[in-house]
Amino acid sequence: MLDNMLDIYDINYEYCSEKLGILNLPSSNLPRKGIVYRLLSQIKGVLKYGLSFNKKGLLQKKSILFFHISQNELNSVKAIVSKLPNASLFGNDNYKNGYPIGKIYWFSLFFIPCVFYQYFRCKNLYYKRAFSYAFDGFCIAYASKYILRSYLKKLQPSQIIIANQLSCYHRSLAYAAKELGIKTVYIQHASITEQFSNLNLFSSALLEGKDSLNKYQRNGTCNTQLYLIGMPKFDQYFSKVKKNVEIHSIGICTNGLDDFEPYEKLLKLLSSKMPYIKVFIRPHPADRRKDDWYELSKKYNSHFSDVLKREAFEFFEEVDLVIAGDSNIHLEATLLNIPSIYFDPFHNKVDWYGFAKNNLVYYSNNVSELYEYISEISALSGNVRQRAKFYVETVDTIFDGKSSELATKIIRGDDVHDLFSITIDSEGNTIYRIN
Repeated sequence: MLDNMLDIYDINYEYCSEKLGILNLPSSNLPRKGIVYRLLSQIKGVLKYGLSFNKKGLLQKKSILFFHISQNELNSVKAIVSKLPNASLFGNDNYKNGYPIGKIYWFSLFFIPCVFYQYFRCKNLYYKRAFSYAFDGFCIAYASKYILRSYLKKLQPSQIIIANQLSCYHRSLAYAAKELGIKTVYIQHASITEQFSNLNLFSSALLEGKDSLNKYQRNGTCNTQLYLIGMPKFDQYFSKVKKNVEIHSIGICTNGLDDFEPYEKLLKLLSSKMPYIKVFIRPHPADRRKDDWYELSKKYNSHFSDVLKREAFEFFEEVDLVIAGDSNIHLEATLLNIPSIYFDPFHNKVDWYGFAKNNLVYYSNNVSELYEYISEISALSGNVRQRAKFYVETVDTIFDGKSSELATKIIRGDDVHDLFSITIDSEGNTIYRIN
């Protein structure tokens, strides 16, 4: 049976891991629910990708391939790609670079009966719920096994770098590459939690720092080469690290879990007590309430920052302080020596990434208290950037601002042993930390 050949639940880890718990998020953060809707989405994919076979710019054989889908993933690898002459970007790109997304969608239709069979025999209640959000992903997992294996055999890449570990597209590619003995490298594109999957699908991993290393060591990663290389996407902004913390502007960065009411109270307070402060509102790209946040920014005469039009590090040029909930934006701000406040108005203390626990940020659960923090921070001067060292290994090393160079050396196969101290942990992972 097909289910004995492929673990479609692990490939769709994003929706099937009860530990990760994506299905417990508010519906506004999830795909439209229902098997019928997922089938319609699958058919939409066939019409979008399967009817277009533009094969211009096909990838060269035996090259280094960097797989990405989102803008964040692209940002994490593009500086490295530019330094490798035999490297190419590819991904879910409507055949522009030959990636067979159209074939995958077409072929996925044949597995609809198989996935229905899996649904009716499924006894795991969390998996059963996942069918309402990932039915099409299960079909895509089966189709990818065959289409990607054939595709990679033809292309014969020397190695594949994958900038995500959770979605079915990335995991399907990693499974196919591993089956064919192709070296696969995971590269971190954002902060992670202990609920993420282990890295055992990959030959090696390029991690940002000790925080991610600790989490992967605890979640079952074993016998993997783990390099701590910092954050390559930060390199181009290293020269823009700020020298002081005098507050003239504030960036409020929201995510899909944030409630409007406390943020409206915050905006109201800032507009009345600090009218001289320039305020920006920047919702997360996955937040489907973009228009609502835009209207809220207009209501309080704030500025709206569109994440699709302006990268995070460019946005930071305009702000002197960041306020956000659970978001990787805290780390990126701190790297630029911008103080950051973790705003937790409902006292949830989720702290997904441990930013409050590890003193990367100031913590506040009260709008009035947060106002006092802002006043206090405005009177301070100093270096908050050092707080990021636990998360980004290269801070205050010879490779500070040069993570992409370090990554390039590793991917190219240079002898880097003199650059690292090397240890082996109890799970057989070989760990490389900058000397």
